[in-house]
Amino acid sequence: MKHTLKTRSKEALKLPLGFWREKPVKLTKEKISDLLEADNKRKRSTYNSFALFHQRRSMRSQAYTMNDAMYSTQVEYPAKSHEKFPVLNVDVWYRMSRKGADRSHR
Repeated sequence: MKHTLKTRSKEALKLPLGFWREKPVKLTKEKISDLLEADNKRKRSTYNSFALFHQRRSMRSQAYTMNDAMYSTQVEYPAKSHEKFPVLNVDVWYRMSRKGADRSHR
């Protein structure tokens, strides 16, 4: 039988509300290790949670800071600009932009 989204939804409609169909799956140590691998959202010395479980150990992790996430030593960033830009008050800027808009509509 070809499994498409339509046939799967038909099978799901046959089940009572709140029930699910169980599908037996053969898991190897490699598959379990892949399923239990820690995510890379935090800095860790090892991401192999399955090995830590077998050794009955746990490992601390550290949250990345913005500097760790944004800046890399492998990328050559351009030098910072030392140019001074004028500081405009928002009200002044809005009035200046409205004057230009009024002229363009005439």
